Amino acid sequence: MECSQDTDTPLPILSHINANTLNLANYTLSSGHCKALKRASQFLQTNINRVRFNNCGIDDGEMANLLQAFCQFKDFKSIIYRQNELNEESLEWLRRLLAKGIPYHLQELRISDCRLTPHVTSELIKALAQKSFLKQFELRNAALSCEDVQRLGDYVIHSKQIEELDLSYNGMMPNLVDVLLEKLVSSKRLVSLNLAQNSLIEGNTGANQKRKLESEARAKNWLTIFIGGSKKLIHLDLTKTSLSEEAILFILPTIKSSKNLQGVHLSGNPGVTDAVRERVTALLRVKPPVQRRSVNIVKLLSPQTQERYKT
Repeated sequence: MECSQDTDTPLPILSHINANTLNLANYTLSSGHCKALKRASQFLQTNINRVRFNNCGIDDGEMANLLQAFCQFKDFKSIIYRQNELNEESLEWLRRLLAKGIPYHLQELRISDCRLTPHVTSELIKALAQKSFLKQFELRNAALSCEDVQRLGDYVIHSKQIEELDLSYNGMMPNLVDVLLEKLVSSKRLVSLNLAQNSLIEGNTGANQKRKLESEARAKNWLTIFIGGSKKLIHLDLTKTSLSEEAILFILPTIKSSKNLQGVHLSGNPGVTDAVRERVTALLRVKPPVQRRSVNIVKLLSPQTQERYKT
């Protein structure tokens, strides 16, 4: 009915539901569509417990309408929200959804490339820290302050549920990544950490040489402690994090000695040199006494060499 009043084409919603997931990608949702979805949600609680909205043109008020409906669901588990808007109104309902207790809690929240202000980002992180039971959290392409990073680190340390953290593409400078890693070394539950497209090491030109060396030393220190002390970490993404050759060679022995780490992504770093590739090749030739692990640093090698080590 709402669609008819707003002169919108009715949304064939059932055709977009698969495995209890409503998946809409590059499908522009108008205000009428969102109101109709809200009204229809009372009939869809047994059909939907996860949503994926990717580039749907959803604004803050429209998302608030949808979140208000999802809060009424008895068991709602996941929101993947990309290239839409998140602001004060929708944040208020998201806060309520995050606060739902176990076993009816939200387990996964992924917010990527959305229109959100630094204030909303900060308030979202406060909501996480205040009360949430997420297992997977992604916040990508958002402006993070030092206070935000500190609060996120504390949240991961104290949460009894969080296992996956994705803060890629946030453009964090080395001082912020240092703050985060210093917190995360105390985390005992992380299985996956994605820091791609953030800077671990300063630039190395002119007067910045001293700062570069200092940040390199800190990066080597925190990465070694974090990787070596993480008993559950399986996946670590350090793609395009400005790592130098010295830093990569320094952490490789810790990667090798890890009994649980299966994938490390290092591509796109200036330190991926021939020396590093040779060291990785040597590393992969040594078979551990336990079942051989699939170490994704093989991605540093040529396609021909990769094939040799896949078997």
